[in-house]
Amino acid sequence: MYLDLVGGMGEGPVADQIRRMQAAGMRLPGVVCLLAYRPDWTRHLNKFCHCVMRETGELPPWQRELIAALTSKYNHCVF
Repeated sequence: MYLDLVGGMGEGPVADQIRRMQAAGMRLPGVVCLLAYRPDWTRHLNKFCHCVMRETGELPPWQRELIAALTSKYNHCVF
């Protein structure tokens, strides 16, 4: 992972949880590690994703989650 070149994931509860998931053999997308690397940098990304997936819109959240899961499956990505 490229973040290893710049000092790893950082510290905190998110980084600790990611380390536990990796130790259990889970394969995580790089963006997850980015969220742990510099939470102060990704605060707005988290808020944006929450709004896209959860705010009121034409599709209910469960349909948005289903679309995201199917897209990830077809792209061979972990969701």
